[in-house]
Amino acid sequence: ANVVPYSFSKKKFVYHDYPRACLHCKKLHHIAEECPEEGLPEAHDVPSSLPEPRCLKAISQHLITYSKAMSPAEYEVEQRHNICQLVLKDVQMLYPVADLQMFGSSVNGFGSPKSDLDLCLLLGGEYESKEEVIEKLAAMYRSKDFRSRYREVTAITSARVPIVKFFLNRWKLECDISLENVLALHNTRMLASYAKLDKRVQPLGYALKNFAKECDMGDASAGSLSSYAYILMLIHYLQRTSPPVLPVLQQVYTTATQPQEPIVDSWNCYFYQFKNPQELHRVWRRQRNESCVGQLWLGLLRYYAVEFDWLSEVVSIRRLEP
Repeated sequence: ANVVPYSFSKKKFVYHDYPRACLHCKKLHHIAEECPEEGLPEAHDVPSSLPEPRCLKAISQHLITYSKAMSPAEYEVEQRHNICQLVLKDVQMLYPVADLQMFGSSVNGFGSPKSDLDLCLLLGGEYESKEEVIEKLAAMYRSKDFRSRYREVTAITSARVPIVKFFLNRWKLECDISLENVLALHNTRMLASYAKLDKRVQPLGYALKNFAKECDMGDASAGSLSSYAYILMLIHYLQRTSPPVLPVLQQVYTTATQPQEPIVDSWNCYFYQFKNPQELHRVWRRQRNESCVGQLWLGLLRYYAVEFDWLSEVVSIRRLEP
C-alpha cells in the first residue's frame, strides 16, 4: 500500500494573520491572559480615620432610608404567604400530603417586593426520584388547565437540588420550587434571626447587596457571589467588631451541655433560636457596640479591602476562632 507522509504542525492549521480573540471580553487582538478588563485596578490608600460626625450621620440616614424603601410592606409579606398556600393547593393535586415553605430573600430579612419567590416542597414520605417529581410538576403546570396561572415553566433536573421554575401570571412573580431543600430552610431561619438581633443589620445588608449589584458582582451564575454569600460576609464582619455587634449563634448555649444538634445533608445546622432579642441578650452578655450605621458601613468596606487576608483566611459565621 502507498503511504502518504503527513506531519501535523501549528503552521498547517493556523493562519498567521488569524485574529486572536479573548474568551473573557469577546474582543479581538488579545487573549484572556492579556485581557485588560481582568486586571485589578490600582490600589489606593484607605484612610484610617473616620469622616466627621455630620458625614457619618448623612451616610447612616441614607442607608436607613434605602433599607426602608427596599423592605417589603407587611401586606406584601402576607401576600407571599397567601401565594404560597395557593400554589400548595395545586401541588396537593399530585401529592396530597405535601407542604410548601418559603425560604430565601422572601423571609430572611433582606428581601424586596421584586425578589423571586423561593419555595421548598416537602413530601414527607416515599416518592419517586427528585427528578421525576420535578418533571411531573412541570408537566402539570404546562397542561391546559393551568396555563392561565403558570407560564414559562422550566424543569431543571440536572442541578444539585432539582427545581421547577415558572412565572405566576396573576402576581407577575417569578417562582422556584425545590424538593426537600431542608438545608436552605435552616439557613433562611438563621439569617432571619441575625436580622432581628440589631436594627443596624438590615440597612447594612441592603446596602451591601445593592453595592454588589451596582458593581456587577452579585450574580453567582456569572461567576461572582450570591446575595446569600454577601450577607454571610456582613455577619462575619459584625461578629468581629470591637465590641461585637452580633454573636456567633452556633456557639451560644443556655446550659453547660450542648443540645442535640440537627444534621442536614451532613451539615450541623444548630444555632441558638430565641423568641425575642432580649432573651438572647440574657445569655449573650457583651458590651454594646455604639457605632452608627455609617461607621459600620465604612468599617465593613475597610475590613474586606485592607484587613481581611484573602489568601489565608475564610469567611465563617460558625466560630470566632481561626
